[in-house]
Amino acid sequence: MDVQTSLRMSKELRDRLAQAAEDNGRAIGEEIRRRLEASFGPAPSTSDPKTAALLNRIDDMVGSAGLMNDLPWHEDPLANAVLRAALPMLVPVVLGEPKAIEGRIGWAIYGKPDGSFPEPAEIARGWVAAILAAEREKGQKP
Repeated sequence: MDVQTSLRMSKELRDRLAQAAEDNGRAIGEEIRRRLEASFGPAPSTSDPKTAALLNRIDDMVGSAGLMNDLPWHEDPLANAVLRAALPMLVPVVLGEPKAIEGRIGWAIYGKPDGSFPEPAEIARGWVAAILAAEREKGQKP
């Protein structure tokens, strides 16, 4: 059974959630629900901080891949290809050697105006850039 609740947030956060919901083709309530559910995923079990950081980033990407079209990453050919392209980009980030990964690619890019689709590596760069941007906003080191 679902319950309703109210939530107070800044206008900036609400605008960001609204944009993400639009990019993902969902209502803002559904976007919030999915993000909250994803945040309760299991934490990686390791005593090494770098390994934990890498596992957390992989977990973030796998969660994002599941938002692409409601299929697990291993059943979605595009999500699978994007994850394969993104994983090598994460290791230098965790080791404090981030490559020049700039910009943020929204979900709407999956369908370009001309009907074509970007290369998985292009989407992967966007995912890694989004993770780095979120960490900078939180004041965390990459």
